[in-house]
Amino acid sequence: MAFMVRHRSFAVSRNFKPHRTLLPRIPSPQHVKRPYSTSSAHSTKPSSTSRERNVVFLTAILSTAGLSAFLYETYFAAKVHADEAGPSELNPGASPKSQRIREILHAQKRDTLHGVNVEHILTRCEESFLRTGPGVWRYDINQIASNCPIEDDHAEMVMRSPSSTPWHFWAVIDGHVSWETSASLAERLIPSVGGALRGLYSRNPSPSSEAIDGAIKHAFVSLDNEFVYEAAERALKSGSRAQAGQLLSQAYAGAVAMLAFYDQAAGEVKVALTGDLRAVRGRLVNGKWETKVLTVEQDGDNPEEAERIRKEHPDEPDVVKNGRVLGFQPSRMFGDASLKWSVETQKLIHQKFLGLRPRDVVKTPPYITAEPVVTTADVKAGDFLILGCDGLWESLTSEEAVMLVGAWVKEATAKGKKSTEKKSQLTLPSPPESKEKTIRYQYWQIPKQFVNVDSNASTHLIRNALGGADTETMTALLSRTGSLSRRLRDDITVTVVFFGDSPL
Repeated sequence: MAFMVRHRSFAVSRNFKPHRTLLPRIPSPQHVKRPYSTSSAHSTKPSSTSRERNVVFLTAILSTAGLSAFLYETYFAAKVHADEAGPSELNPGASPKSQRIREILHAQKRDTLHGVNVEHILTRCEESFLRTGPGVWRYDINQIASNCPIEDDHAEMVMRSPSSTPWHFWAVIDGHVSWETSASLAERLIPSVGGALRGLYSRNPSPSSEAIDGAIKHAFVSLDNEFVYEAAERALKSGSRAQAGQLLSQAYAGAVAMLAFYDQAAGEVKVALTGDLRAVRGRLVNGKWETKVLTVEQDGDNPEEAERIRKEHPDEPDVVKNGRVLGFQPSRMFGDASLKWSVETQKLIHQKFLGLRPRDVVKTPPYITAEPVVTTADVKAGDFLILGCDGLWESLTSEEAVMLVGAWVKEATAKGKKSTEKKSQLTLPSPPESKEKTIRYQYWQIPKQFVNVDSNASTHLIRNALGGADTETMTALLSRTGSLSRRLRDDITVTVVFFGDSPL
């Protein structure tokens, strides 16, 4: 199987060569010399001059990019090393954090005192991929952290189908409690779904749309069963607290996930959603951009979801209350074993492995599922698809996001600029303050002032989700750390896909 995937080793068929163009990046930490490396051939301590030079070098990196971006790269460096290791070297559930975290945290304290570089924080993780296969001209990615380390994740892959046509996959993942579940999904969700689809198409070259949806759902649920139920079985069987701590990390943390699957031969995109993320299609119709929301958030405020859960637990009238499922906002999630394990299992894990004590309100689990709702939409040349976590949609409406990307496309087309060329500043029309509906802008108490200055469409959306032309507010938001940051904004991850075979 030939595929291309970001941040991982990949093989490409000689006959199918996807191209990718990355925007400039600071070297990842695996290429940064450690101030006190123990892998050197010399056992003596570095000289004071060498120590000072290396410390200054590390501090410069941190002041340029910010802690959250540097931790992001550290985390991905660990994932690359894990891919290169043999099976016996892997340690399922173990933290990818290195011992450098303490050095970085100390340096961040100094960095915060001297201010942050807003542009580096905004663009640090942006990427653009060009001509990855028929029907997809380009896709842009970016994310920005609020949590430390970031709990969001994403993954992208181009896979050869059994009929030798390329399949495109894009996933956006939003973790909570911790990052372990989202990190595992970034590694495994697309390969799991791709494997299920390859098996389906191998048995039937022309499966029905319902059969495709079923294969995707099965892959989602099977992966969650492995995280939650099979991990608990292995932990109980091992009898080891140390092993249980590693095995159960993905079960105790949680994540919502959204995966888009594009089959150019079918001319359609399928979006599988578990949780409260959102996918939106933009299409130019009679000179105006038309917005089509492809997903419905699955949370306690969704009447259909609330009714489904109440029917499954008829003797628990407060199972959904104030828009939450026993305190959780999403109604479908990966992980979150405290709402899935039986009470007996939770008691055993609590007694033997330092697990969480079962909550009194948990009586008849499972209350939530990882089974996605799959929707299908046609796409054609000129359309674009926005995949965003709730951190984006707390600041922008679907219509605003489509308008912003449409304006971004219009300027790129009108000026005939190359994909990575920086745009000139262009202020966009802002919505009347009286119509403000997004919770973040309400909380910040500022009007929206949209701007168009980025060469990456995802960065363009993130910038406008964090104040746009109001650089004073944006700088204040990006200067906050820890719990203060989390009160003001969430992690934001955005992927924008442009369909067609010609440049914008």
